[in-house]
Amino acid sequence: MDSAAGIQPKVFDLTTEPAKGSPQLVVFSANTQDSLQRQVNNHREYIKLHPERLLDLAYTLSLHREHLPYRAFSIAAGGVITTNSSFTKVSSSVPDIVMIFNGQGGQWPEMGRDLVETDQKFREDIMAMDSILQSLKHPPNWKIESKSIYIFPMCSFLRIAAELQKPAKISQIHLGEFAQPLCAAIQIALVNAFGRYGIRPKAVIGHSSGEIAAAYASGALSLPEAIITAYYRGYIAKKQTLTGGMAVVGLSASSTLKFLRDGLVIACENSPSSTTISGDLDQLESVVAMIREDMPDILVRQLKVDMAYHSRKYQT
Repeated sequence: MDSAAGIQPKVFDLTTEPAKGSPQLVVFSANTQDSLQRQVNNHREYIKLHPERLLDLAYTLSLHREHLPYRAFSIAAGGVITTNSSFTKVSSSVPDIVMIFNGQGGQWPEMGRDLVETDQKFREDIMAMDSILQSLKHPPNWKIESKSIYIFPMCSFLRIAAELQKPAKISQIHLGEFAQPLCAAIQIALVNAFGRYGIRPKAVIGHSSGEIAAAYASGALSLPEAIITAYYRGYIAKKQTLTGGMAVVGLSASSTLKFLRDGLVIACENSPSSTTISGDLDQLESVVAMIREDMPDILVRQLKVDMAYHSRKYQT
């Protein structure tokens, strides 16, 4: 799960150390629950008296102390612990991990910003994928510029940078041309980030474009293959001229069927009580309004996509 072989991403002149006021994860471990409680109490007082040492403390406790069976964590910032976990006795066996990768529709402006700004390896993976896309026969017209990562912290694509400075209501992150490669890039870089901490999946699940990142996590696709696949999926999608949309409904597929009209289909059965519908935008909006009126307690939400993925009419 390393970055693409042979690719040397450009190193930007950016600090890799988190801002001193940013929240830090502080981990604790001990052989007994009483000892763990004393550790938490003592460190709470220490952090209050020495907030300037929080970064060093978090680093030392995480990477330079043996992790014992009884464990807990806190999140601290500005000399104050804002969150405390419950105490847990960790099993000696390593649990199997399943990674789930969602498709387009869950993205938001500036997602991944903190990771890109604070994790050098994460940022280098993003830069490597950007370099791959620029080497294609049909490269995106997104240009990389020194320090542009601050303009668009997610992926440093300059054209998107301008878009993500805008309020969420007028951002274009929902367009498949952008969302497909950007969601994949974040997920791929996250797989690598987890891998650096020894966290690797026993199994993977992916839906829609999330199947690409899932294939990467499983080793079925290399990093270049994964990001190129995601890019061309968005590249082709933007050529779609039909107006469509998708929505998630908090009902079973059978209960959702009675609301459907011509031009709408069930795109995915997410669970026994969650169904995604897809099709013509005008019909979709009408059905969403009808369900909200008839069943106000049921979750109904249009997805942030610009076409009707997984419908027969749109063949996507």
